Amino acid sequence: MTVETPVTADASVRIRKSFFHRKGPARAVLKGTLTSLAAGLISIALHVGQFSWSHAWAVFGSALIIAGSAVAIGALLGFIFALPRTIDRRSNESDIGRSSQSLVSKYGANTNLEQISDWLTKIIVGVGLTQLVNIPKVFTALGNSIKPTLGNVGSSEAFGVGLIVYSSVVGFLFSYLLTRLLMAYALTLADRAIEMKAEAIGSEIRDVDSELRIPETGELEEPDTSARARIYELNKRVRKLEEAGGNLDADDYQRLARQLKRAGKYAEAERAYLKAANLSPNDPRPLNFAGIIRSKYINDPATARGYYLRAITMDPGYASAVYNMACNEMRLSRAEEALKLLAMVVSDPKYRDLAKKDAAPGGPFESVREDPRFQNLVHLEK
Repeated sequence: MTVETPVTADASVRIRKSFFHRKGPARAVLKGTLTSLAAGLISIALHVGQFSWSHAWAVFGSALIIAGSAVAIGALLGFIFALPRTIDRRSNESDIGRSSQSLVSKYGANTNLEQISDWLTKIIVGVGLTQLVNIPKVFTALGNSIKPTLGNVGSSEAFGVGLIVYSSVVGFLFSYLLTRLLMAYALTLADRAIEMKAEAIGSEIRDVDSELRIPETGELEEPDTSARARIYELNKRVRKLEEAGGNLDADDYQRLARQLKRAGKYAEAERAYLKAANLSPNDPRPLNFAGIIRSKYINDPATARGYYLRAITMDPGYASAVYNMACNEMRLSRAEEALKLLAMVVSDPKYRDLAKKDAAPGGPFESVREDPRFQNLVHLEK
């Protein structure tokens, strides 16, 4: 059984050190590439040397454009083949150490090149080696098309084909090796920075949630002006975190939603509850709370009904969602459905008392207060 080690600050340091250690090989790749490009420039200069001064510049410029395009195409292919894949971070071990396993192992080497090699081998065997005779024809057509731009002499065709192949290979190897060496670690460092920011914001949200609780009862108190400003600022920071690709955990989103609700930011509170619901798809509580906000505070019981239905589908015995949906049905003028739902939870004295309170003027059950069925359900005296 594999136990995932939590990401720590020490893990981040190890990853960063390993990233910088890889700069040495990266510099070697860069030097090799520059040397190869210099060799290509020398070959272009030698080819151009056979032309007059006025003609030489045109041929030189054309050769540079052809070589540069080939390098760019090769580099793009190298980047695509080497771009690291996101993998199951729990099923792999990092070469940096177990303390950073949960972070580094998120990215693995891309095996597209090996797969294509395997596919090509199978195609060659299946189609037959006789089809390879068409490859020289392709190179001949390519050489003929660029021959005029490279001086239109006897060597222009062969030089052009060789220049394209050489430049594309140089570009491919440079991009492929550099991406394999650095990309996974660069992505990992970026992920770690986002995770640390999420941890810091989550800690502040927990502090605010704790500070605004009344010690004797544990209930949340109304935030004052400074507390509201702090809650608004935390919400802005969470939005920026999300734009960068990060998220809080489900519990912190629920804490943030509670504070936003207390501060009167109902749409933002609903959004935070829905984020919590997405991060914790088997927990019906965020959907129930989102339904309360949508129904009671935003006055949109039709949308709230969907939230309650999803919560009850997850947990049919979740009495809070059943009761709140009953209140919501009353707001939709669906008294029959509301009473059926109420009947499912009134065996609990808590919900009988709530129903009595909600039958007061302005409450959702006000219109059925005199209905004998409602009175019998909640033991309301006539």
